[in-house]
Amino acid sequence: MKGAVMTKKEISTPQLYDRFMQRVAVAFFVLSLNYVADIVRVYSSEEVDQILGYASKASAIAVLLLILPSFIPLMRRRYNNKSACREPEGFIVEGFKKATLKAFSFTFLVLVYGQMFAEELLLEITGEVAIHFVLAMLLGTASVSFFFAIRDDSDEEDDDFGVEPEA
Repeated sequence: MKGAVMTKKEISTPQLYDRFMQRVAVAFFVLSLNYVADIVRVYSSEEVDQILGYASKASAIAVLLLILPSFIPLMRRRYNNKSACREPEGFIVEGFKKATLKAFSFTFLVLVYGQMFAEELLLEITGEVAIHFVLAMLLGTASVSFFFAIRDDSDEEDDDFGVEPEA
């Protein structure tokens, strides 16, 4: 029996979605770091500001180079209707949905409690810094939640892949 070797053209639609979602999660993390760098730039010296500016531009280009190789084949497949799979279903996609829900919920709670205590703390921050903070928190939480959601959990009892059927 010959080994099953998949070529690029044989990649299934769910595999394309999984690859895309994983890359998007990494891009979310990189973008969250960009927003943190933007916050640091506001309060840093001109030299640090310049260095972080170059790093921010380089990471933005890296995000594009990370996403495009999985985005283009996925959109091409959807455009050509080569798949009966309109809505992707799978472990990775579900993990991404759960992660974004957790990120939104966490960010919403932080904003609600932040509003309650903002006057007491007398924080003097600009709108730009506040927006960058919220975006960094949202994207960072989504990416970290995603990778925790899809990690290989050896304590799961519902998977029976390691159990061999008795003959």
